[in-house]
Amino acid sequence: MPGISSNGIQSGWYYNKVSINLLAGISAGSQRFEIAGISNLSLRESSGLQISGFANIVGSNTYLNLSQAQERAVRKELNMLAHFHGIQLTSGVNLVRDNVHGAQIGGAFNVAQSAMFGFQLAGLGNVVYEDMSGVQFAGLYNIGKRSVAGFQVSLLANYTKGPMAGLQLGIFNRNTGMFGKNMDAVVKTRSFQFGLINVTKKMLGGTQVGLINVAGEMAGTQVGLINLFSKLPVAGAVRNGLPVGIINYGSVGSVVRVSTSDSFLFNFELSSGNCSNCPKTKFGLPFDDRFQKLNQNVLVFGYNPEPFRDEKGHWSLGLRFERIMYIKYTMIPMRRGPQNKNFFLSIGAGVHHINWTHKFRSELNLQPSLAFTAGRKLAFLGFRYLYGSLRLNGYITNSDHHDLTRKSVLYENKENTFRKLWLGYGMGVQF
Repeated sequence: MPGISSNGIQSGWYYNKVSINLLAGISAGSQRFEIAGISNLSLRESSGLQISGFANIVGSNTYLNLSQAQERAVRKELNMLAHFHGIQLTSGVNLVRDNVHGAQIGGAFNVAQSAMFGFQLAGLGNVVYEDMSGVQFAGLYNIGKRSVAGFQVSLLANYTKGPMAGLQLGIFNRNTGMFGKNMDAVVKTRSFQFGLINVTKKMLGGTQVGLINVAGEMAGTQVGLINLFSKLPVAGAVRNGLPVGIINYGSVGSVVRVSTSDSFLFNFELSSGNCSNCPKTKFGLPFDDRFQKLNQNVLVFGYNPEPFRDEKGHWSLGLRFERIMYIKYTMIPMRRGPQNKNFFLSIGAGVHHINWTHKFRSELNLQPSLAFTAGRKLAFLGFRYLYGSLRLNGYITNSDHHDLTRKSVLYENKENTFRKLWLGYGMGVQF
């Protein structure tokens, strides 16, 4: 107990190799093993294993009137740095005033007021004031203020003010920089965010998967319902990013199409996405590639009037991911000669839900498709594109509607689920 110790009333001046404390213990530091019923307090650097009922603290706060930077300068000058090397285990709080090399396991909180190299597991939260290198698991939140290199996994939030290399997994994830293969510098580092809401400021690569993904400059991959990103090309990246979602805010190269196909007489398409190889130049044309390449997420609505509904369905709603490639002849548009973007090719894959009545029905009626499209800009259409597509269509259903087309190249009935495969077509105008 403090004041009652084998080291006398000046126990804070002594280093212990082994310390067993009934309630609470104070020492200059422990070197191998320390255990207490309530708390362990080491004034200076410690190592080994610390076990307590409520708190393990390395580095006492005797500089209340100083800022953190001033306090650290004084402690460094007086050789009062309080690093920890080892394992801290408690049902309450683990706190280290300086660097941690090892593991902190706490029922409530773990705090490293400098850098962390190792493992933190907390029932509520983990906090690292500077660089976090290792793994953080928490019931509520993880914070690595300056940067994170490793894993942050929590039920609620993961956060860093700096860049993140590794994984953030939680409901809300935030950092200011992510890394990946699209960086102009060759690095093996990769960054991933998985959650409901993912936020980063600059995405030089990496992947976001969530309901809502937010990125400033984006040269990675976003997969979600809503993706938000900057329209500007990313400095320091060899390629721009790839958004995959229904709503993509910051979209570049969006198109509108009106068409007809073998499945539906009237089709309306609206796309959003970005350009994968557009540099930061006036006309946004690639330096080395023959084609300007756009990654587009296409929402498709199909409708059949009365005479066609019984054979082909009433209406459909679907989503297709498409790579559109516009021809490039010169870096600067010319008045004469071949014109940039007067021709395009595309390949896309998607799926549609077909409804046989005017009301939505949840029964299985899916039409997957793979489409190859070519289009050309024509003067009589106001320099809009006339295009045609060849499609490989499928149909999977467990309903009574099996006759979507009679030109099937494959027909299968297995366990009351019908499958068909056939070649289809489409043609229309792209705006």
